Amino acid sequence: PTPFVLRETHTAWGLFIRYNYSSRWAFKLNYYKGKVSGNDLNQKDPELIARGLHFRSKLWEIGLNAEYNLTRYWCGSRKFSPYLFAGAALFHHNPRVLYFGQWAVLQPIYIDRSPAENVSRLGFAIPVGLGLKWNPYRNWHLGFEFGIRKTFTDFMDGFSNGLPPAESNSSGFTQSAEDIGGQNSDAGVNPHDASSSSAQTFDLFFYDWYIFAGFTLSYTFGCRGSGGGENNESKKAAQQKCFDFQK
Repeated sequence: PTPFVLRETHTAWGLFIRYNYSSRWAFKLNYYKGKVSGNDLNQKDPELIARGLHFRSKLWEIGLNAEYNLTRYWCGSRKFSPYLFAGAALFHHNPRVLYFGQWAVLQPIYIDRSPAENVSRLGFAIPVGLGLKWNPYRNWHLGFEFGIRKTFTDFMDGFSNGLPPAESNSSGFTQSAEDIGGQNSDAGVNPHDASSSSAQTFDLFFYDWYIFAGFTLSYTFGCRGSGGGENNESKKAAQQKCFDFQK
């Protein structure tokens, strides 16, 4: 996998609804929308720079996650609580490649330049991450969340490091960047060069990942009272079955 590059981060937005099942557990349904991109010229690896690939893609996600609060948390508690989450998500992507100065939608290809058939723009991902919740006042909540998404596709950038299934046992690679690697005119390299033919995209067996991170603001409906003392279990129990909505 290529190293994380801060300049390849982009703004994103989203909405969610959270069901607070108890002071420890919550379930969240979310819709997030953003963009992913990658440019080999932002890497330090000479082979990646020689490859000269550059892509970008709009991305949306619908996810369902379970959250576990590491400390007890409820509406009106005015407390902080770190939490962990994991779940499942459906996402859509549509990569465009910088091809001789223009952004173009190209058919996904393998490293030997053969076309990849039946590659869906929809994908399944497993989100995992952590966050921090804070209830500063009554029904209002602030938070920060960081989550990585493990996908099951190697074509989020339009390229795969693997060979087609029928050729998976062939020896060596052909010119992987012959048609695509020269798209990034700033690279200043010859895509037909021998170094380009051995340059790797992403490992077929190490599927692509993406990240959503950001701050949240939500309001709880169904919160009754101010929370009282932490030992008031009946009051806390009455407050748990409620919903948060992100603003």
